[in-house]
Amino acid sequence: MQPREQRRETLRSWLDEAREPGQPHAVEDGPRHHHVDSRAAEPFEWNEPRPFPTAKVRVCFVGFMHNWLQLDWIVALASRSDVTVDMIGPVESDTVTQVLNGCPNVRVHSPLVGRDLQRAVSRCDVCIMPYRADTGIAKATVPSKLFPYLACGKPVVAGGVEHLIALPAGFVYRAHTAEEFVAVVVRAKREDSADLAQQRVKFAMAHTWESRISECWQFISADIEG
Repeated sequence: MQPREQRRETLRSWLDEAREPGQPHAVEDGPRHHHVDSRAAEPFEWNEPRPFPTAKVRVCFVGFMHNWLQLDWIVALASRSDVTVDMIGPVESDTVTQVLNGCPNVRVHSPLVGRDLQRAVSRCDVCIMPYRADTGIAKATVPSKLFPYLACGKPVVAGGVEHLIALPAGFVYRAHTAEEFVAVVVRAKREDSADLAQQRVKFAMAHTWESRISECWQFISADIEG
């Protein structure tokens, strides 16, 4: 059997197996603690922002905490008296532990999943993805946390990630320095609204496993039938 024919037979067997009733197959798109189960999600509720600047800006990060994070950006952000930062996920670097333990406005939490994660993210005002631009994760990947952030209706402030899909205004804000990062986080909170939050949720709902599988199926079908 030729390589192309072998590939087609393998693809057919995978697809037949995946389509068996009651036998769903899923491939995680990243660490399990990123997952927000929309089927278990509570009804979306918009929490009207409290008056600024007297109220604190509640910031949230979800994911592995490693040296590829812009720790100095997080420190600069947490140095403001009107900001709190919740870091959710496994800590995989002693440096991260040392740096974050020195920030009184930063709280580190164990990984969360599903409804617990949704509740935690929903309580924040702004979600962050502060990556160093000189790392492989920033150059070759799109953080899987993006869609859970948007699914909770939150604005996202990113650094060091240049391969994001085109997104509507008010969804993702970019920063290139610590000073800009702090300013953009405050700006994202200030510009947020119930309408923007609903738009983010609606956008994220269109990017489901089902839609991704449908797109993959189109490519696979073209290869099988070609």
